[in-house]
This record gives sequence, C-alpha cells and structure tokens, in this order.
Amino acid sequence: MRQPSIVLLFAVLLLFLTYPAYSAVQGKVDYAQSIDYSQLTEDDLEQKAKAYYFLAMQSDSDKITDEMTKALNMYLALQKIDPKNESYCVKLGSLYDRINQDKYAKENLSRAVSINSSNPEPYFYFGEYYYKRCEFRKALKYYKKAYERGYMVHYDTLCRMGDIYAKFGDTRCALVYLEAAHKLNPNEHLQQTITFLKGKDAENHLFNSKTRIRG
Repeated sequence: MRQPSIVLLFAVLLLFLTYPAYSAVQGKVDYAQSIDYSQLTEDDLEQKAKAYYFLAMQSDSDKITDEMTKALNMYLALQKIDPKNESYCVKLGSLYDRINQDKYAKENLSRAVSINSSNPEPYFYFGEYYYKRCEFRKALKYYKKAYERGYMVHYDTLCRMGDIYAKFGDTRCALVYLEAAHKLNPNEHLQQTITFLKGKDAENHLFNSKTRIRG
C-alpha cells in the first residue's frame, strides 16, 4: 500500500515544482487559502476573479495582498479550465508583473500573444512590463503594437507613448499622442504637460531656425 502513496506524493510534489504557482509560493504568496471551486461555474469563478483582480491592481505597491493571492488562485484555476483563453493569460501576466515575478509575467503574456496575435491587450501589458523597468525603447515597441491593433483610442496607451517620446526629446511625436489622450479624457495634469511640451517644441524650433541661419 505504501508504494502507490509514495508515487502519488512524488507526482504532487513534481506538479508544484513545475507549475507557476510554486514560484509564487517561493515569492511568499500564500496559496494555502481554502476556495471551494466545486460550487462555482466558470462564469461565477470569472466574475469573482475579476473583482479580486480589480482590487489587487488598485494597490499602490507591489506587496502581495489577500486580493492578489485570491486573484492569482482564481485565474490559475480558470486557465486550467480554458487554456486557450487569452484574457486569463493577460490577467495572470499583469498580476505576476505586479509582484515582480518576471518569468511568469512574460510567460503568460507571450502565451496570450500566441493564442491571438491580433489582440492589443497583451501588447499593452508587455509595454507596461518594460515601462515599469525603465526599458523605454522596448516599452514603446509594444505600445506601438497595441496601438496598431486597435488601441488608437486607448487613453493609457496614448499617454505612455506620449510620455516616452517626451523622454526621448521628440516633442512633436509626444504632443500627437498626448493631445489625442487629452481629447479622450481632458484633465488639468495632462493639459499642463501639453502646455509645457508646446513651449519646449517652440524653443527647439527657434533654436533650429537660428542654427540654420548661422550655417
């Protein structure tokens, strides 16, 4: 009787060692919470997961909260139910990114892209991943991919692209995206940024004009 028990124990241990949840455990996420999935349909579970995801992403820090743990648990369960659902992959990617689990963040976002390469959402979150790490050229590359696939009127994408172009000193391009973002969501902070960049752009134009005259 002991032989099958040992084999079963080894199989369970192997599953945890090779499954993304194990890495999160090592990262101090507590997966010992009791959630009775047997009483939930996939739709019920998805609605609960969305609610916890929203709360987890509202946190101002990358600390692992109870909401974060529950959201991860539920999306991992949903991914097991429907491995071809790119939305579940995106949610897991952004959650893992939030707690700096780089490998699993990129792994899940890449999986989402492979499932549906025309969906702009995983590209946007890839942009967020690289933006957070100050890898702005890579971030811009992915924001552009999101933009080209339908995020032309996505406020956060436009703001990020405008901000990166401003960091690169390209005020003209920065203004194109920031002004488009301002049309979608007019606000004082963005207006101040636009006004500042217009001043910088005018200065650059005047400087370039004087340089051409002297040359």
